[in-house]
Amino acid sequence: MSVRACFSEPAVELIRDATSPSRGTEASYDLDDADGHLRAVTSCCSEGLPESIRGKPPAGVWLRPARPIDSARGMSENRRILIVSRSLPFHTAGGMEYVAWDLSRALVRAGQIVTVLTTSIPGRPGTFSEDGVVVETAPGTAPGRYSRTFFDFTRDWFHRHGSDVGAVLSVSAGAYGILGEREKHPDVRFVMQAHGTSVGDIRARWSGPGIRKRIISARNMAWLPRDLRAYRHFDGIVAVGPRVEAELSAWPLRAVTRGERVTRIDNGIETDLFRPDGSWRSQTREDLGWKAGDVGIITVSRLHELKGVHEAMRGFARFANSRGGGARLLVVGDGPERSTLETEARRALPGGSVSIFGEARRSDVARLLNASDVFLFTGLRAEVGLPLNVLEGAATGLPLVLSDSLCRDLEPPVEAECVNPHDASDIAAALARAADRSGERSPGARVSRLPSGRTLSEVAARYAELLLPGKDS
Repeated sequence: MSVRACFSEPAVELIRDATSPSRGTEASYDLDDADGHLRAVTSCCSEGLPESIRGKPPAGVWLRPARPIDSARGMSENRRILIVSRSLPFHTAGGMEYVAWDLSRALVRAGQIVTVLTTSIPGRPGTFSEDGVVVETAPGTAPGRYSRTFFDFTRDWFHRHGSDVGAVLSVSAGAYGILGEREKHPDVRFVMQAHGTSVGDIRARWSGPGIRKRIISARNMAWLPRDLRAYRHFDGIVAVGPRVEAELSAWPLRAVTRGERVTRIDNGIETDLFRPDGSWRSQTREDLGWKAGDVGIITVSRLHELKGVHEAMRGFARFANSRGGGARLLVVGDGPERSTLETEARRALPGGSVSIFGEARRSDVARLLNASDVFLFTGLRAEVGLPLNVLEGAATGLPLVLSDSLCRDLEPPVEAECVNPHDASDIAAALARAADRSGERSPGARVSRLPSGRTLSEVAARYAELLLPGKDS
């Protein structure tokens, strides 16, 4: 149930957890104090309000400024933003998932109403709310995977609730199932967030050796005609990095994207969380059992073969052997390569020098970054731009050791030791140079090196203006 204020100031809006996004009951009420207790509730329609609303809102209910009512249309002037993504961090801890979820939360904090449609999430109800974002999942779908069932679910949802939507953000192909409905809602803006392109994926799969890569490219080829048809229906396309922007603006895609509709919005991070913090450093190192003179190396990513974690471990092994002790590697993340990495760590590295931490909450990642001395990421494929893990390491003030392919996208004031990820000696030498920058190991000496415009609030403001032009975000 959604309850809107229709008079009285200050007015607020209550959104109840696990319910339909319909407009629901209208009522007015004011806040008694900063803790969110309601002083008075007056029904504006026949349904009234449940007695449980009086006093402090119950679990699953939160408050936000009420939206002004457009009497000509009988609906909110600032309608909800609908975000459609096949996967979120509740499915898997990947970059695309965190970009979509962080943006959803940031838009809510900026005063927007946000609903996210996604595939089924094991262990979660069909509809739930978290951090002010309402999430609705498609029943009977494979978690994190596109399917006809998922596209049908999104189309049916929009058919029922499209009049309450002001803008649709398609995370990759997430909203393709809704595009056929847009003619019925000409005032709704449709924007795509592109994390890559079929053309770019096909080229990458056919560059260099590897039969398996080329077989997999058949799937990208099957998607290409769908992408070409879909791109025409979007009012705008957001490229999340320079490489995606270049692919969308070049032949053959420029024929359908029309370059002027492509906007580049780079990823942003929460700087309230990812920042140098000396107190976090000392406490977390103590919790990890690291000594004062130990050099802590951290790598944060999904544990997938293309993330180069095997290569990072081999480079670290040479670095650790050259030091004769006092080197620690912290691997943060989870994925299909975890058991193989654990076996490799036991076989090839000194006992206790490697800790595979597994998947961690973002707050824990921030603490572990502060505890460490060097950030290491030896990804094996070209990323679409600077990924979140690199931005978070830079914002924490860590010296960075990165693959050559990532170094091409560095922006001032980010600096890095750039390495060939397949050369363990090159990685070991770069780790030694980074570790010897002893001044940066002092908690008080670290400064954020996050490029300008990369805070999450700045990125969310750009999306809000693109999705709802001219509206206050």
